[in-house]
Amino acid sequence: IQPVKENTDPLNVFLGNQQLTPSFRSNLNIYFNDYKVLTNQYLYFGGGYNFTSNQIVNNTTTDIKTGKSTIQYVNLKDKMPVSYYVNGNFGRKTGIWGLTMGANLNASSNTNYSYTNGVLNNANSGNYSGGININKYEKDKYDFYISAGPSYNISKSSLQQQVNNNGRGFYTRGNMNIYLPAKFKISSDVNYTYTAPTGTFSTDLKRTLLNASISKSFFKANTLRATISGNDLLNQNVGFNRNAYGNSVSQNTYTTIQRYFMFGITWDFSQMGGPTAK
Repeated sequence: IQPVKENTDPLNVFLGNQQLTPSFRSNLNIYFNDYKVLTNQYLYFGGGYNFTSNQIVNNTTTDIKTGKSTIQYVNLKDKMPVSYYVNGNFGRKTGIWGLTMGANLNASSNTNYSYTNGVLNNANSGNYSGGININKYEKDKYDFYISAGPSYNISKSSLQQQVNNNGRGFYTRGNMNIYLPAKFKISSDVNYTYTAPTGTFSTDLKRTLLNASISKSFFKANTLRATISGNDLLNQNVGFNRNAYGNSVSQNTYTTIQRYFMFGITWDFSQMGGPTAK
C-alpha cells in the first residue's frame, strides 16, 4: 500500500496505492485413484480450475529515454485471470515378458494480466506433455524403470504478438538395479532433457545426467551398507531454468556441482534397545 523507497534501485520506483482492495482466489479440484493388486493395474486422474476476482496486478510505466520505470499495484476490475491443470496416468502388468506398461498425459494453462504504459497486456502460457513408461521387478535379481515422452510449451503476449516463444521439448529418464551374489548391488540412473530454441532464446539445451554406484550389504538384516558412487559421469550437469510469467520470459543458467565420486557407509538402526519381541 505504501512501499518503502529503495535507494539502491533508482530505475524502478514503486508507488503506493491506498485504494487497493483484497482479491479473492477460488480453487476447484478433483482426484480419482484406483489400484488392482492382482493385475497390478493403476489408474489416476486429477484436475483443477482456479480463478481470481479483483486481482492485484502491476501497472508499469517506463520512460524509453531514461529507462526509468514507475510501478504501482492496482486492482483488475474487468478481467478475471484463470488457470487449469489436468493429469492422467494409467498402467498395468502385461503378458509381454511380465512388463508393467503405462502412459501419462499432462496439460496446464495460465492466463495473466498486467498494465504496461497504460495498456492492458494479456499473457497466456501453457504446458502439454505425455509419455510412456515401462518397468519390471524380479525379487533379488533385478528391477528397472524407463519413462520417455515429448512436451510443448506455449507463451503468448498481446503486446508482443510478433514474438513466438512456443517451444518443444523431450525427456527420457530411467533407473536400474542388479542384485549380485554376496549381497552386492549395481545401480544406475539416467535423465536426458532437451529444450528447443524459441523466438526469444535462439539456443537449445541438451543435457544427459548419468549416475552409477556399486554397494555391498552386511549382516543378516542388511543394516550396514558400503557404497561407491559416481555422479554426473558425463559431466553435463548444467543448471537451467526457462519460464514465462505475465509479459516477461526469462531464462537462467547457474553453476552446479558436476562430476564427482563418493564413498559412503550407511548403518540403519532398527531397534532402540530393550529385549527382542517374540
